[in-house]
Amino acid sequence: MKFVLAVVLVTVGVALGKEIGYVQLLETNYHEAIGIPEAARIKAAEEAAVYDPSRIVGGSASNPGQFPYQAGLVITLTTGAQSVCGACLLTNNRLVTAAHCWRDSRNQARQFVVVLGSVRLFSGGTRITTTSVSMHASYNVNNLNNDVAMITISWVNFSNTINRINLATGSNNFAGTWAVASGFGRTSDGAGISNNQFLSHVSLQVITNAVCQQTFGWNVIASTLCTSGAGGRSTCGGDSGGPLAVGNTLIGITSFGSPQGCQRGFPAGFARVTSFAAWIQARLTALNISQTQLKKHVRYQFIKLSKQKFTRVIREELSAFWLQTDHSIHPGKQCAWDEIDHTRATTGPRVASGPQDILKNPIKIYIAQLTHIK
Repeated sequence: MKFVLAVVLVTVGVALGKEIGYVQLLETNYHEAIGIPEAARIKAAEEAAVYDPSRIVGGSASNPGQFPYQAGLVITLTTGAQSVCGACLLTNNRLVTAAHCWRDSRNQARQFVVVLGSVRLFSGGTRITTTSVSMHASYNVNNLNNDVAMITISWVNFSNTINRINLATGSNNFAGTWAVASGFGRTSDGAGISNNQFLSHVSLQVITNAVCQQTFGWNVIASTLCTSGAGGRSTCGGDSGGPLAVGNTLIGITSFGSPQGCQRGFPAGFARVTSFAAWIQARLTALNISQTQLKKHVRYQFIKLSKQKFTRVIREELSAFWLQTDHSIHPGKQCAWDEIDHTRATTGPRVASGPQDILKNPIKIYIAQLTHIK
């Protein structure tokens, strides 16, 4: 998970003057404090290539296919540095992760390499490069509220080692429930280069937000879910964006933890999936639209409307999709029309360079854009 390293402890009073103890401030500079050093550590450890399951602390090594929805993220920042996170596979081409993996308080990612079907992060499995990441519009880099982002990748087939996870919905707060967190991050506080860098997992018990607020104060809001750190069991540095699951249902996305370490008994924080289920589902709905249905829709619009009106309609629809998916966050992109050129990675050759090009082959551009964005 992501670990809060900047340690500033303040005593906070609450209503009626009651003291809730030491509130730990969150580390918002994830990549420099955690992700970059973890990337170097994990890569070096994997290159040692010696597997020793006894070295897992607080959890267990995972077998291939045990968590087929688990993805690793090898991240390239705009500075050229390399960082790491986790993610959760929701469909054949959509994953969810923590927004701070894409952008923290000081760093912006340039691309993700999504690693699926592997118990190692830097070798094996299916590896897909993408720059299509959509952060929650209310994500706050200062307190990690709404720490959720959607990743789009090229289509991947399901198998024994790659498969989707279901989303938790409804009003269950899961307090008292035991859930499983998994990730490629640290297996102990202060761990150096170890010979065991396989995907690992640990069972954690969900606690109430009121209990969690005793550690993290008002950084814990209704859309936060927390787990107990009792027994020195927790997520740790490098696990950010990974899953907290009950069976094959995703209930949390790893977000933050204690600045004092993974094994000190403090809670860990996650984005509560039930709070973001509607936001996530809205970005998955269009995947149910087949190419045939899409083409029929486009042809109907093109026949029904004049070319001028058709152009206006598709401009409006594309603009709505850009806004819906927060595509304006891509680094170096100045306006919505720049996003058309940005689709080359997943849709092939450049299909347009600006509004004027849409008049040349509107159906081709419409289909290319809609299938990419949705």
